[in-house]
Amino acid sequence: MDSMPAARILADEIGAIALDTSIFDQYKGRLDSGLLRRMTQFRYGGRVKVLMPDLIRSEVLAHLTSDARTAAENLKKALRDAESAQLVSPDHTRQLLNGLCDPAAEAERRLSEWVKQTRAEIIDCAARVDLGCMFDRYFAAEPPFADTVDKKAEFPDAATLMALEHWADEHDTRVLLVSRDGDWERFCKRHSRLQSVGDLGAALSAFQDESAQFIARRFADAELEIPPSAIIEAVFNEPSMFSELITFVILDPAWRPGLRWSHLTKLHAVSWPTASGMREFEAVDHRDGKVVVRVRLALSVELRASFVVLQSPAREELLRLVDGWNRTTYQTVPIEALVTLDGGLKDRVQVDRVEFLPTTYAYTLGNTFPEIQAPDRDDGITYHAFDLIEQRTDPMATTRQER
Repeated sequence: MDSMPAARILADEIGAIALDTSIFDQYKGRLDSGLLRRMTQFRYGGRVKVLMPDLIRSEVLAHLTSDARTAAENLKKALRDAESAQLVSPDHTRQLLNGLCDPAAEAERRLSEWVKQTRAEIIDCAARVDLGCMFDRYFAAEPPFADTVDKKAEFPDAATLMALEHWADEHDTRVLLVSRDGDWERFCKRHSRLQSVGDLGAALSAFQDESAQFIARRFADAELEIPPSAIIEAVFNEPSMFSELITFVILDPAWRPGLRWSHLTKLHAVSWPTASGMREFEAVDHRDGKVVVRVRLALSVELRASFVVLQSPAREELLRLVDGWNRTTYQTVPIEALVTLDGGLKDRVQVDRVEFLPTTYAYTLGNTFPEIQAPDRDDGITYHAFDLIEQRTDPMATTRQER
């Protein structure tokens, strides 16, 4: 997918912006933080509208609901385990469980609030799509339909894109589509009123005025070699937050019944991903005297992956440990942050706030896994991961020393 730079997005020609479901998934459905929250800036200017096709809304809602249900089930299990270990009383457990919101209702509330805050216009796809034209594209394998056996799965994308194309023609303007789906990009190349970009940060940067970009450049010019102390402190003052922000994926081990694994992650240093961080700065929002800049960082981390294989003689019997092993590796994990700057005309730009964006990092351990005899049946043990992060005793000194 083309990560088109902001300079190539002709913002003056854009009358609306729309996000694909893949962008909501990329940022883990965090509608009230990060770049998704920065979409609210379009409600103030008035010139650029936020569009949300009803099919996208339904997909996003389904994903939010699924995530909420999973979180609720995990919390219930954790509370039951804590009660069994007598860490909480049964009354306290019942009180907490009774306070849980309905996952579907809470997902709907969150999404509706985002639509309200961005003043997004919900696009009725069925009312705007010519079915005859869509089937013609289907049989001709034209974008967004690919020449594969899975073309039927692409009907929602086709209806969404054709509805946005219809809206753009109706309003005589161009629509910027933000998606990580290559089929969206191929579709937009055939339609002059649609433009596709795979990077939400780059899309938002294109709409910032020169004063915001000027402040971002001043900040970049002042911080060429190492990240400012505010960013370093934000990394090491609350390292446990990265257990939620970074999803680690190990590419090596094939799933097998009874296999579980977890991560223990130790932060060592934070730096720019290149010798100069200047090219990594983009203003993505500007209001109330504050400029929000997206920066790219590199975290030097020590990853200790722990694996265990659990089996039970029978389904009703307790699990028992069959084998376990650890593997340690050192990785450089790319991560992005939103840095809020004081937009005043001072001699030196001041950092007001630092917010890190969620990401997924995949890595390999090589052929270092022992051969374990897998049982003939699946005991119902799921393959999963969770992350913990340790904090250095003296993060500032460690960071300086290891940099």
